[in-house]
Amino acid sequence: MPERTDHQPPPEGAHRVLPGPSYAAQMLLVTARILEMTPLLPLFAPVLDEALRIAAAAILHRVPAVVEQDALRLATAALPPVHPGETCGEHAIRLRTTAGWKPPEDEAVVAELHRLADADYAANASQRANTAHRTHDLVLHAAEGGAR
Repeated sequence: MPERTDHQPPPEGAHRVLPGPSYAAQMLLVTARILEMTPLLPLFAPVLDEALRIAAAAILHRVPAVVEQDALRLATAALPPVHPGETCGEHAIRLRTTAGWKPPEDEAVVAELHRLADADYAANASQRANTAHRTHDLVLHAAEGGAR
């Protein structure tokens, strides 16, 4: 059978759609987003573990088990260490950097991201309150020396 060669260029804009972040990177980005909900709270391991668990559930709920395990392994291995006294917001910045996120330079893209974030913030007020309450409980529990 002759070798098939297809010299058609990819569709216009495909480079902006196809090279998305890996599942592990997506988990780190969602974990960062969760931590940003309570940016001034001190970060303890149980808080980070809970945020990562929520991110994994959100990102990996439709992938095969082997992909889920691999993504969890990669994301966990890539987690930056928690520094003493570090806040959730500070760690979120380091998670984004680890995941390879770079702020967009295009002002229109930045404006659209802000608009989407504001809409998401307004639409998810009750979920955010529940997550913040759960994070606060974990911080208090960790401060008391317990683990969940």
